[in-house]
Amino acid sequence: MVAFFDVTLVSAEEEKAQLSRELLSRCQHLAHLTVPSLSEPTEQTLVPRSGESCVSGENPQAPRVAMEELPSHVLEVMQKVELHEQVEELDPVCTQLSGEIDTTAEYIALYKIRGQS
Repeated sequence: MVAFFDVTLVSAEEEKAQLSRELLSRCQHLAHLTVPSLSEPTEQTLVPRSGESCVSGENPQAPRVAMEELPSHVLEVMQKVELHEQVEELDPVCTQLSGEIDTTAEYIALYKIRGQS
Protein backbone atom coordinates (compact mmCIF):
# COMPACT_ATOMS: atom_id res chain seq x y z
CA MET A 1 0.00 0.00 0.00
CA VAL A 2 2.83 2.40 0.91
CA ALA A 3 4.60 1.53 -2.34
CA PHE A 4 1.47 2.48 -4.28
CA PHE A 5 1.36 5.88 -2.60
CA ASP A 6 5.08 6.38 -3.19
CA VAL A 7 4.68 5.61 -6.89
CA THR A 8 1.63 7.88 -7.11
CA LEU A 9 3.48 10.70 -5.35
CA VAL A 10 6.50 10.38 -7.63
CA SER A 11 4.22 10.38 -10.67
CA ALA A 12 2.41 13.50 -9.45
CA GLU A 13 5.71 15.27 -8.78
CA GLU A 14 6.97 14.39 -12.26
CA GLU A 15 3.75 15.69 -13.80
CA LYS A 16 4.03 18.91 -11.78
CA ALA A 17 7.63 19.38 -12.92
CA GLN A 18 6.61 18.78 -16.54
CA LEU A 19 3.75 21.28 -16.29
CA SER A 20 6.09 23.84 -14.71
CA ARG A 21 8.56 23.38 -17.57
CA GLU A 22 5.75 23.80 -20.12
CA LEU A 23 4.52 26.96 -18.40
CA LEU A 24 8.02 28.41 -18.32
CA SER A 25 8.51 27.52 -21.98
CA ARG A 26 5.25 29.18 -22.97
CA CYS A 27 6.10 32.31 -20.99
CA GLN A 28 9.48 32.51 -22.69
CA HIS A 29 7.80 32.03 -26.06
CA LEU A 30 5.31 34.81 -25.30
CA ALA A 31 8.15 37.03 -24.10
CA HIS A 32 9.97 36.55 -27.40
CA LEU A 33 6.78 37.33 -29.32
CA THR A 34 6.17 40.47 -27.27
CA VAL A 35 9.66 41.97 -27.47
CA PRO A 36 9.93 42.20 -31.30
CA SER A 37 6.55 43.89 -31.59
CA LEU A 38 7.58 46.41 -28.95
CA SER A 39 10.97 47.11 -30.47
CA GLU A 40 9.43 48.44 -33.68
CA PRO A 41 7.30 51.37 -32.51
CA THR A 42 5.19 53.11 -35.07
CA GLU A 43 5.25 56.84 -35.64
CA GLN A 44 1.77 56.97 -34.17
CA THR A 45 3.02 55.71 -30.80
CA LEU A 46 5.97 58.11 -30.66
CA VAL A 47 4.34 61.32 -31.87
CA PRO A 48 1.57 62.84 -29.75
CA ARG A 49 -1.75 63.34 -31.48
CA SER A 50 -3.10 66.83 -31.99
CA GLY A 51 -4.25 68.26 -28.70
CA GLU A 52 -1.93 65.96 -26.75
CA SER A 53 1.42 66.94 -25.41
CA CYS A 54 4.32 65.19 -23.81
CA VAL A 55 4.91 65.97 -20.18
CA SER A 56 8.08 68.00 -19.93
CA GLY A 57 11.01 65.89 -18.84
CA GLU A 58 9.22 62.64 -19.68
CA ASN A 59 11.12 60.18 -21.82
CA PRO A 60 8.75 59.09 -24.62
CA GLN A 61 10.53 55.74 -24.88
CA ALA A 62 10.26 54.91 -21.16
CA PRO A 63 7.02 52.90 -21.55
CA ARG A 64 8.55 50.93 -24.43
CA VAL A 65 11.65 50.15 -22.38
CA ALA A 66 9.49 49.10 -19.44
CA MET A 67 7.43 46.81 -21.69
CA GLU A 68 10.62 45.24 -23.07
CA GLU A 69 11.83 44.51 -19.53
CA LEU A 70 8.47 43.14 -18.38
CA PRO A 71 8.85 39.57 -19.77
CA SER A 72 12.21 39.10 -18.08
CA HIS A 73 10.77 40.36 -14.80
CA VAL A 74 7.82 37.98 -15.12
CA LEU A 75 10.17 35.04 -15.71
CA GLU A 76 12.30 36.09 -12.75
CA VAL A 77 9.26 36.23 -10.47
CA MET A 78 8.05 32.85 -11.73
CA GLN A 79 11.46 31.32 -11.00
CA LYS A 80 11.42 32.79 -7.49
CA VAL A 81 7.94 31.38 -6.89
CA GLU A 82 9.07 27.97 -8.12
CA LEU A 83 12.10 28.06 -5.83
CA HIS A 84 9.89 29.10 -2.91
CA GLU A 85 7.56 26.16 -3.61
CA GLN A 86 10.55 23.80 -3.70
CA VAL A 87 11.75 25.14 -0.35
CA GLU A 88 8.28 24.59 1.11
CA GLU A 89 8.28 21.01 -0.21
CA LEU A 90 11.78 20.24 1.06
CA ASP A 91 11.38 21.78 4.52
CA PRO A 92 9.23 18.94 5.95
CA VAL A 93 11.56 16.38 4.37
CA CYS A 94 14.56 17.99 6.08
CA THR A 95 12.69 18.01 9.39
CA GLN A 96 11.82 14.33 8.96
CA LEU A 97 15.41 13.42 8.08
CA SER A 98 16.68 15.35 11.08
CA GLY A 99 14.36 13.36 13.32
CA GLU A 100 15.49 10.11 11.74
CA ILE A 101 19.15 11.06 12.27
CA ASP A 102 18.43 11.74 15.94
CA THR A 103 16.65 8.39 16.26
CA THR A 104 19.54 6.60 14.57
CA ALA A 105 22.01 8.30 16.92
CA GLU A 106 19.94 7.13 19.89
CA TYR A 107 19.95 3.55 18.58
CA ILE A 108 23.73 3.67 18.10
CA ALA A 109 24.22 4.98 21.64
CA LEU A 110 21.91 2.26 23.01
CA TYR A 111 23.77 -0.40 21.02
CA LYS A 112 27.11 0.80 22.38
CA ILE A 113 25.79 0.75 25.95
CA ARG A 114 24.42 -2.79 25.55
CA GLY A 115 27.62 -3.91 23.89
CA GLN A 116 29.66 -2.80 26.88
CA SER A 117 27.47 -4.71 29.34
